[in-house]
Amino acid sequence: MKEIIQKNFIFIIITTFFIFGSKFLFYKISSRFNIVLSVDYELTVSILIIAVFVGYSAYNKKINAIVKSFFMIDNSIELFFVIFLFWSLFTGVFGLNPSQSIEAVALFMLNYILLSKIINSEIKNVNHLLIVFSMLFWIFLGVVSTTGYIVVINKIGFNPYVNAGRNGVFFNPNVLGLYSLILFLLSLLLLFNSKKKYMFILYYISIAVSIFILLFSGSRTCVAVSILSIIIIAFLFFKANMREALIHVAMIVILYLGISYFLDIDMLRLFFRETNTAVNTVNNTANNILSPSDIIKTLNEIKKENLLGSGRMIIWRQLIQYTVDNNLLIGIGIANTEALSTLLLKEVTFAHSAFIDIFVGTGLIGVILFTCFSGAVLYKLYNLYRLSFDKKLWITFFVLALSIIIHSLFENTINSPTHIIFQIFMLCTAAVKIGDNNIKNSEMLEENENKN
Repeated sequence: MKEIIQKNFIFIIITTFFIFGSKFLFYKISSRFNIVLSVDYELTVSILIIAVFVGYSAYNKKINAIVKSFFMIDNSIELFFVIFLFWSLFTGVFGLNPSQSIEAVALFMLNYILLSKIINSEIKNVNHLLIVFSMLFWIFLGVVSTTGYIVVINKIGFNPYVNAGRNGVFFNPNVLGLYSLILFLLSLLLLFNSKKKYMFILYYISIAVSIFILLFSGSRTCVAVSILSIIIIAFLFFKANMREALIHVAMIVILYLGISYFLDIDMLRLFFRETNTAVNTVNNTANNILSPSDIIKTLNEIKKENLLGSGRMIIWRQLIQYTVDNNLLIGIGIANTEALSTLLLKEVTFAHSAFIDIFVGTGLIGVILFTCFSGAVLYKLYNLYRLSFDKKLWITFFVLALSIIIHSLFENTINSPTHIIFQIFMLCTAAVKIGDNNIKNSEMLEENENKN
């Protein structure tokens, strides 16, 4: 009975956090049916999560033990993150909008408590952890598959080279691309760690669906990260001499190439769609395969005309220059970057980079702390891959975390406490704790056996 309740509790928390990180879907549905929102969405969901936790803890008489764990720093990951939170609170008080900064810090703290403390107290081993990611997998598969169904049924026109692709049921093509990317990464994680071979078919189908919608969205960052994740995972499996896993990687590559061919995707044109030079070069050779000389010529012309200086580069230069000149050490307060970028560029926009956003909000010290936190997660996961016997598990977790960080270099994701990708990243910190505990237990057993 307790095992069932425990699984239900984890399911409720994960589902609720998905809603918490996907508020735009709620707003989209409410606007579709002309429902006026008179409550604070994030506050309401937060109270719901806390209520579920208190009820569950009271049932299991665990409140005292969990409260004590709140004040314990278990590893360097938590240390860097907690210091970052206190620094963000300090700088936010002196920022452009103190109340907005304090709210952001409170939401970060809520995520930390629930995902690094409460969830971790319920996840006792790797199998429990994979259950959590399986739940997320089914949720994302449902959302992305629904989008695919709408695209096919309504015969939505497909042109990823114009207007940043298509957005399906989402308000932004990059969000659709991100959800497809997360489904792709979760599918990889479960494919390589499933003990049930009949599930391989499902995971390959989900990979195919995620690639299709990913390319449909035209999100260049997400497409690039998905390709890079395949390259990295292939390299690590090759390094570990895991031939069976490499066969799966080869199948995924064939699947990716096949879907790209089916959709007639030209990667060069996709990635340089905003540059007239690149588009013209592709158009002039539309019936031919681009030769290396064509590609080099195109890239040289792009560099010569400084065409890459548009878009994100303009935003980044303006924000970095302002911060260096005015608030290098402490920034303008976390969660205030959008207001500053709108003021500087005379239009509503945001940083398009989690790390630049944090640099502008919390200054040089804040971005160093956050980088140390992110780096500590990667270091711990890579170390678990080296030391653990279950190399496939930790390779896939490492690639998941690394992909999230790379994506965050070009989008506002890991810096947002209500973003589902940040919450998944925090679940990776829970994975680190489990891995460390497993290694410690193995070492203790080995010592005891040697003594005997």
